[in-house]
Order: sequence, then structure tokens, then C-alpha cells
Amino acid sequence: MDEKEISQKKVTKSKKKKQFDLSDKRVAPELQGAVLASFKTRSLAFAADWLIIALASQFFILWIILLLIYLLSQKKLKSTISKGNVFLLQKVDTLDKKLESFEIESTIRKNFIKYIKTYIYGMMIFVIVLSLLFTISLLIGIFLPDDFLKNAVWLEELGMVLSPAEGIEKIFNFFVGAFGGFVYFTFFTWKWNGQTPAKRFFKIKTAKLNGKNITFWNSLERASGYVASASLFFMGFLQYFWDKNHQTTHDKVTETIVIQD
Repeated sequence: MDEKEISQKKVTKSKKKKQFDLSDKRVAPELQGAVLASFKTRSLAFAADWLIIALASQFFILWIILLLIYLLSQKKLKSTISKGNVFLLQKVDTLDKKLESFEIESTIRKNFIKYIKTYIYGMMIFVIVLSLLFTISLLIGIFLPDDFLKNAVWLEELGMVLSPAEGIEKIFNFFVGAFGGFVYFTFFTWKWNGQTPAKRFFKIKTAKLNGKNITFWNSLERASGYVASASLFFMGFLQYFWDKNHQTTHDKVTETIVIQD
């Protein structure tokens, strides 16, 4: 191999390397002069969102049961599961490409994706099994009197088997409250392009500084950023007061501002 070929290979390799680029960091012209949301409105919207999450977590199992009954009655369960599986595979594929762009080895990516799939499918099965256990225990409590349960040994034993479902439900409610909020903010901010149900009610929205639509990864980063804002006695949220554009820590992380819609 001569020197010319070697130099050409080096040039080709250098072109493949990631280059420093701030073209997507420019502030969109339409955001110049936009009215920023007040701290009071943002706080009320945030509190309202967490109220929705708290209520949903308390009645989460009931919502799952009602949803399953509705889907079964409409014969849409198979179609819904199929669409959900396709959606999941698309997101996993997007995640794999994102990891590939960071030059992560294929072996590590494959193992990571495999564990992610196992985790998600495991959580789905866990929710369905827990819903079924809760339904059975609920039906036994409604339709079978206590005296009948005491006189029937096998039913009493069945009741003992299902009794832990109550404790599991409490644990699951806590799990939904903690992680459900993460899913809630990620999903709505992404799907409604910067708005959650409470933000929509108070007519404010999160906007990217570059004017682009908020992607799934942007909303995921922003939801994760709440943890950073909540650390050190919620100083990240209070950053609103001394930042020039009223950006909190999670706004800084995702390069967003909250404006009047």
C-alpha cells in the first residue's frame, strides 16, 4: 500500500469523526419576545400534574381492569397488543441507532437492548397478573360472604393465597406514583409537543430554543431533569428567579423555556 492510499484512508476516517457543530443551538426567531410563563402558573400546573398522577396511581389497577374489559368487549385486545409491540420495537430500534451514533460496541448494544426488552415485557406481564389477582380477590370479597369462606376450607385457603394481593397493590401503587410520574411527563410532553394536561389547562407550553418540535428523547431528558432540579432543596426549580430567561435546571438540560401558549 503506497503513501497516497494511506493518506486517503486517513482523510476518509477523519471525515467520519463527529465534528463540533452548534447550528441546532440557534434560538428560533419566533421565540424572541415570547411571553414567559410566571412562576405561579408553572407551579400550579406542576402541582396539578402530580395530583393527576397521584389519583391515577391510587386507582391504577381499576383503570387496567376497565381497559382490559373494554378491549375484550370491543375485540381490540389483539390489535392493541400488536400495535403496542410494533411501537415498542420501533422505539428500541431508535434507541439502538442512538447508541450506535455514540460509537458503542455492537455486543454491548445487543445486550443492553435485550435487557431493556426483557424489563419492559416483564413489567407488562406483572401489571396484567397483578390486575387479575386483584380482580379475583375483589370478586371473592363481593360475591362470597365471610361465613361461607370460613365453612369452605378450599375457599378459605384460596383467600389466604390471594390475601397478599392487597400488600402487592400498595407496593405497586407506590411504584406507579414514583415511576408513573416519569412516564406521564415524558409521554405527554412528547405527544402534545411541550404540554401536559395541566399545562394545556393553564395555557402554557414548553418550547425548544431552536424552534424544533420536542422529540421523545427531549421529553425523556426533561423528565429526568426534574430529579436534578429537585436536588439540593429544590434549588433547580428556584433557579427560575435569578436566570435571565426564567430557565430552571431541567430547562437548561434540555435547552427549553416555558412560554404562554
